[in-house]
Amino acid sequence: VIVLLFATPDSPYSLHARPGYGLDGTIELRARTNVGLEALSYQIERTDYHIGESLEFFVAWRTSRPLLRNYEVRVFLQDTLQELRWLQGESNDPGYYPTHRWRTNAYVRDEHRLLLSSALRPGEYRVAIEVIYCDPVCSSDDRLTFFDSQGQLIGQTLILPTLITIEP
Repeated sequence: VIVLLFATPDSPYSLHARPGYGLDGTIELRARTNVGLEALSYQIERTDYHIGESLEFFVAWRTSRPLLRNYEVRVFLQDTLQELRWLQGESNDPGYYPTHRWRTNAYVRDEHRLLLSSALRPGEYRVAIEVIYCDPVCSSDDRLTFFDSQGQLIGQTLILPTLITIEP
């Protein structure tokens, strides 16, 4: 009976986790780049913050083909009124693992933390992401281009749709 419940191909239970179970509860993105790197989904724990707190979130990435170059991710907050860049984080390897070593079609969890300093004005913001080619220094001139799941151009900055409210 135990073998029939767990080990046969048609069994109602599995001894293995289903593929992608770690992305449950995340918000789907499906934003592709021009080199095969794809932002699958993201998760921001909450949307209301105060100055001095930390905004923590993650983005799930994968690559549809082997990447021959190394790319780094830069995140920042973008003001919704004037589209100004605020609180830019340091560039880092997504998931702290060089992209040219990623396995194809496996997802990488890329965690970020932005300290909401007193230099930030209270207001509404969105998290923005850029992916940059680094060899070995990153240059803003070498940003990847994002496309949506239908192939429409998004641009060189991927804006997460979740609105973040910062209060004093």
